[in-house]
Amino acid sequence: MHIKRHALGQRGDTLVEVLVAIGIVSLVLGGAYITTNKALQATRDAQERTAGLKLVEGQFEQLRSVAASNTTSLFGATATAPPYCMVNGATATGGACNMDASGASPGTGQPKYTIKIDHHSGDPDTFELSETWPAIGGGTESIAMQYRLHQAL
Repeated sequence: MHIKRHALGQRGDTLVEVLVAIGIVSLVLGGAYITTNKALQATRDAQERTAGLKLVEGQFEQLRSVAASNTTSLFGATATAPPYCMVNGATATGGACNMDASGASPGTGQPKYTIKIDHHSGDPDTFELSETWPAIGGGTESIAMQYRLHQAL
């Protein structure tokens, strides 16, 4: 029977060395998780902002279309009282509208965009559009733009 003997310096890794290695791997993986999570949140935030800008542009296009075809609904004494929003090419009264990214009524799990069009206080030909939605990390995000339309004569 042969008994194999090892020298004192060749006994393998100690418990302390294994724990240090696990700690280092844990720190690296934790940092990678945090970085990936922040990047994912930033990407989702950018997607929601892009969808919000598309909704704002759509509102302005509808506003322009209504101004070209039915100026009395936007200008003068018979104009729709602000605030309002544009739905299917017509002014929707009653204040702000709630929409999802496609411009439809918001469903569950979708960000809800609240859109409101108002007239600029100093210039009745300038329209102010404001849009807000819940931010991913809490709070709210918003976009505010102005658009100038001239009444067709």
